[in-house]
Amino acid sequence: MRLERWSSAGAQYATVAYVHVLTRDYARAIAAMETAWEYLSREEVAFHRAWYLQVWFVMAGAMGRWEIAARLYGFLGHYRDEHNAPRLQGMLPSLSGPIERQYKELGYERAIALAAEGENLTIEGAIALALQLRDGDR
Repeated sequence: MRLERWSSAGAQYATVAYVHVLTRDYARAIAAMETAWEYLSREEVAFHRAWYLQVWFVMAGAMGRWEIAARLYGFLGHYRDEHNAPRLQGMLPSLSGPIERQYKELGYERAIALAAEGENLTIEGAIALALQLRDGDR
């Protein structure tokens, strides 16, 4: 029987990080995401990992790190498709802003190209990319 306790705890830390993103406390958000991965890496539950990756995407957009956001968005879509992990419907409003803004900031062609690059990442590569957000917002 699969209990999903580690994964559930990781998803809860990602939710805490999301709240920190909403208050623009990115240092705490990143720290919570690092803790989240400690739990998520112990148990592979695609739905929880997709939520975790979605928080990274929203954070990258909130920080104005559009190239990272676009790559993460590409990886996230690919990951969801590959693992049949649906979006949380209640989160669509928080996703639509960064999705649209990345096209505005980068231009449609560049955003699409970066998303295509993101589709080729591994989950470890996507997390390493997201951790570049520790360098501060630019």
